[in-house]
Order: sequence, then structure tokens, then C-alpha cells
Amino acid sequence: MRNQPRLRSIRRVGVYLFIFLCASLAFPVFAQLQQTIEFRPPRRGTPSRTIPAGTRMTEPEPFDDPQRGSPTAPIAPAPPIVAPVPSRIPDDVLYLRGPDACYDEVMPPLQVLFPTPREPDVEDDQVVVLPTGTTTQSNPSLFVYVPSSSAQEVELTVVRAGDGETIFHEFVTLPEGEGVISVSLPGILEPNQEYLWEFALICDWQNRESDSYIQGTLTRLPRNWVLDRQIARTRDSLTQAQIYAQNGAWLDALKILAERRQDYPELWSQLLESVGLTEVANQPFLGDSEPF
Repeated sequence: MRNQPRLRSIRRVGVYLFIFLCASLAFPVFAQLQQTIEFRPPRRGTPSRTIPAGTRMTEPEPFDDPQRGSPTAPIAPAPPIVAPVPSRIPDDVLYLRGPDACYDEVMPPLQVLFPTPREPDVEDDQVVVLPTGTTTQSNPSLFVYVPSSSAQEVELTVVRAGDGETIFHEFVTLPEGEGVISVSLPGILEPNQEYLWEFALICDWQNRESDSYIQGTLTRLPRNWVLDRQIARTRDSLTQAQIYAQNGAWLDALKILAERRQDYPELWSQLLESVGLTEVANQPFLGDSEPF
């Protein structure tokens, strides 16, 4: 009888510990359900570049290889032509199509997963505004939605803004089907430097004027010690993605969520929709593409 109060106290403590343990286990799940992510452009204000409509960064030429119909030598790209004036964003700002696109026009167009550029005040239908991607890394991955088409390869060219020097040029084999592909760049980007790139869907090796292509800019942000400390304080990748997104490092956040997309598809869609990419937010992934 004397031990009954003691037993009741022990049982009460056990119940409290059990409740506390259940709450501790449930909190991460609840926190994940409440987690949101939204991109904030860099405060430094990366400028959007403009180019005359229909301007190619490269001057593609046909190849004489009837057995493969694929390149035997790289094309030396010409320096990009950049217009110094802003313009209104036309409806097809995120892609420029060749006259004989090799995919159905009812499908979403070839499109880079970059934030949609804002519309400037000046109107000019002859000039297009290029979408801009930002990163803290020297070797980011570019994510591109590719419609199902007859094309088997694409050509990716990256040049340094200002002097027009080509720093990367590669032909990439496309996986079959429709969806998002990723292409990783080597460690070539320098801090606080802007680059221009072109991603050309090769519809016909013998008639490169039929290419469907998209263009944009890419900027590696300057070193940010505050951002570095925030990232170092957590090992949770989703938290890191939030930090990158809030600090304007678009490609860093995008890559993390791409790797966790199967577990958190709602966060992936949420990030894309926050920058105007609703049309491709739920497209499947086709896996990493391989250069040849």
C-alpha cells in the first residue's frame, strides 16, 4: 500500500515522457507540412539583357557526316550582339523558334527554368528580354524543359558578357520523351561576372536555320559571408534551399529541390510557380543529359 503513490507518480512521469516523445517525433513532419519556399531576386539587381529578335549567339553550319548526322567538329560561336536598350517582353520571350520547329506547337515551348523577367516600361517588339539565372557556384546545373520532338541532340554555348569569349561549348544527347533535363557546367563561372548562353534544339543537322533555341544570361553572385554562415549552420537540405531562395541564388535552390523532388513535389512546384513557371511546374524529369 505504501508503494501505491510512488507507482502512480512513476506512471504519470511515464505518460508525460510518452506524450513528449510522440510530440517530438511529430514536430518535424508538421514542420515539413508547413514549409514553404519562395524566390527573392538578388538585392543587387542583376540587370536583364536584351537582344534583337531572332539574333543567334552562334552561326551554325551543316555537317558532312551522313552516317551519323552529328557533329565532327565544334562550331566557333560569334560574339553575342546585345542591344543597349530595354524593351517590352513579347509573348515568346522565353524561347525563340526556328521557322520549322521539330515539335508540335500545341506543346509547351522549349523553356529554361529561370525566373520570368519583369516587363520594362519601354515598348519595342523588335527586341526580347533575356531571362536571368543566378548562382553562388562555379559549376551550376541548368534545367531546361524540352518538348517531345524529332531532335536527338542540342548545342549548349556559354560566352562571357563583355568580351564575347566562349568559355563552354558542348553538344548534348537528348533523352527520349518530354520533360525537364539538367546539364551541369564545369567550374568555369567567376564571381560577380555575367555570362550569356544559348541552348539550341537541333532539328536538322543539314539545315541549322531550323533550330529551335532559347537564350539567357547567367550570373555568379559575389561572395556573401552572411549567406555562407547561414548555410553552414544547417545540414537540412530543404532549409538550405530556403536560404538560397531568400538570398537570390536561384540555381542553388533549384538544384536542391530537383534532387528532393520525388519526396517534396509540392515544394518544387511552389518554387517554380513563384517565378511564373506554372506551365512546366509539374513536368516529369528525364534525367541528366550526357555530352558526346
